[in-house]
Amino acid sequence: MAWATDLTQLSNLRFNRLRNRLLLFYFLTVTAILGFFATTIYVLVSRDHQQQFDQQLQQVGTAAAGIWEVVHHEYEELTTQPEYATYQRTLPRDRQGQLLPIALVQLMGKYQTDTAPPLVPGTLLDPTYGIAWYTPTRELLIYEGILFNLPLPDQIPAEGLFVSRDKTRSFLQPIYKASPQSGRELLGYVAVTGTLAELETELDHLRTNLFLGVVLVAGFVVVAGWWLTRQSIAPVATSLAQLKQFTADASHELRTPLTAIQASAEVLQSHPERIHPSDIEKVSAIATAATRMGHLVKDLLLIARLDAQAPDQRGWHVIDLDELLEDLVELHRDRAQAAQLALTYQPQATAVYVYGDAEQLQRLFANLLSNALQYTPAGGIVTVTLQQAGKTAVVRVQDNGIGIAPADLPHVFERFWRTEEARHHYRDGSGLGLAIAKTIVERHHGQISVQSQPHQGTCFEVKLPC
Repeated sequence: MAWATDLTQLSNLRFNRLRNRLLLFYFLTVTAILGFFATTIYVLVSRDHQQQFDQQLQQVGTAAAGIWEVVHHEYEELTTQPEYATYQRTLPRDRQGQLLPIALVQLMGKYQTDTAPPLVPGTLLDPTYGIAWYTPTRELLIYEGILFNLPLPDQIPAEGLFVSRDKTRSFLQPIYKASPQSGRELLGYVAVTGTLAELETELDHLRTNLFLGVVLVAGFVVVAGWWLTRQSIAPVATSLAQLKQFTADASHELRTPLTAIQASAEVLQSHPERIHPSDIEKVSAIATAATRMGHLVKDLLLIARLDAQAPDQRGWHVIDLDELLEDLVELHRDRAQAAQLALTYQPQATAVYVYGDAEQLQRLFANLLSNALQYTPAGGIVTVTLQQAGKTAVVRVQDNGIGIAPADLPHVFERFWRTEEARHHYRDGSGLGLAIAKTIVERHHGQISVQSQPHQGTCFEVKLPC
């Protein structure tokens, strides 16, 4: 029951991590899509507002160009007719006494009389706009609204020109009159300028609203995605937990009959006189198969326990890794000599300590060392080295055996996976040794990697925190 509880807890932890990754993926995907659409909407609306602003400037500019002759005529009357001399002296002038540019309301003020009501200063335009009329020599004469005093560029096409400057946008239009001699005569220029402050304020509000919309929808996606991923993963988690529980139960239940078969086969082999000569090979095959099945069941049971039980560090302690590896090498030395292999151990000069489960670490390096001895032909060399790099212990198990093809390297730690060459070289393997090794390394917060070349050898490197 406790085992089942540990299995459920561990499965929940793993599927919670999977659910969180899926939720993060959903969130990032939806946020990217919403961000793309929000950006597209902002660009389209901004461009539409800009076009409307330009059209309004152009319309006002065209209308202002149409009344240029009237405005210019009124200005010439003001500056040349004696009857307006008194009013003219009230207009602003520069230090040389030259008349400065005047507003349209000032121009029309020459018609004010004592009996007429006074003209009310103001403008016929939106307060954020300004119109300016220029002579053919680009001298500013009359303006209406805000005086921007925009310097005219050297080249202004007949169809007009838009200019942006200092958070303002202007439409410049040359004014022509048909002339029999040259076809058209330049009368002057008109410039219509508007501030972009109001437009920028609208776009700022749009950006804020779009951002809030993206945030709110993304928050809704997080909540909905959390619920959906939980509902979708729950059946998978339950099925996987049941499968792991079945593997563990089956492995546990198979141990008893396999032990009985092994014991019976050993008894029969210890008394060959009781066996018919024709059955000796059959009994030997039974014993070999039972031994192989026993190893497989033991590996299955171990990996099922590693999967089922959450890491429990209460039984962990400081381990002298040098001593553990040295004992392990000595334990496998007879096997290496029988296979005509040179087995060497190269420790660091100083002791290296790690914190972990001694039994699991011994199984980890035993699997790696057993693999190296198993897949190295006679006359080969297997070397175990131990080093400490900072706060990390580095153990390498290197051989010059059959090696692993580059295409097979990503699969070496998969359960029950074996290369075709490995199956041909050693048929009794289960394909669980490296999977168990990786699981043990991960439980100890370490890393395991492999480098190999076909027919040149393999090197497994294990890094564990000191």
